[in-house]
Amino acid sequence: MVGTGNLIWTAELDRELRSLVRKNTPTRTIANLLGVHRIQVIRRIKKLELTADNAGEKVFEAPPHIQSYKTSRRGFYVPPHQEAAYYDLLKSGVSIDEARKRLRIKKQPK
Repeated sequence: MVGTGNLIWTAELDRELRSLVRKNTPTRTIANLLGVHRIQVIRRIKKLELTADNAGEKVFEAPPHIQSYKTSRRGFYVPPHQEAAYYDLLKSGVSIDEARKRLRIKKQPK
């Protein structure tokens, strides 16, 4: 019997799910590999709107009004594909300027 406790889908589990869906792995097999119930896998696939064609890694892009707010607040633009790395650096205690330099993000003139 597969685990039936409360499952929290992490980024790591989502990556694994995406790679298995990309390979057209049956949901029963995915459930057994991840140690969850098949219904949880089916629901997550629906939630992420995954198919074998679009199961690649998705980069979240904020709506334009949020992106412009972030840019004006920060004073520089962080590309969507670097957003997660930027936040990880800030959480680890790195200063904003140092994080910007490490990610090679140019400061915009005011």
